[in-house]
Amino acid sequence: MIKILTILFWLIFPIIVLVASQFLIKFSGIKKYLSINAADLGTFFLIYGIFEMTSRLFTNSILPNFCLSLLFIALTVIGFQIYRYQEFYYGKFFKMFWRLTFLFSIFIYFVCWLVLVVSI
Repeated sequence: MIKILTILFWLIFPIIVLVASQFLIKFSGIKKYLSINAADLGTFFLIYGIFEMTSRLFTNSILPNFCLSLLFIALTVIGFQIYRYQEFYYGKFFKMFWRLTFLFSIFIYFVCWLVLVVSI
């Protein structure tokens, strides 16, 4: 029973994080000053969720491998921007990189969740 509740918790964790991030952004007034959305704020919590889930699932966390993958994504975004714009814009880089980090962390999170389900 506890394993089923653990699986359900890790399944709804990203939904809780995104709803809480949207609530925080909407009612804190931060949207007036920054161009930020729930995915931008929720990325930190998803990375923490990946760390917690993989450290309980495996003997070691996959966080170092995740960080290396983010490095590869950053280099790819830099190469794409230099190829596309013939210049490097910091603002566009950070925005594109952070949004790709969110998408990659969602993908890795659900892959780890599937491994958790299969291992039980």
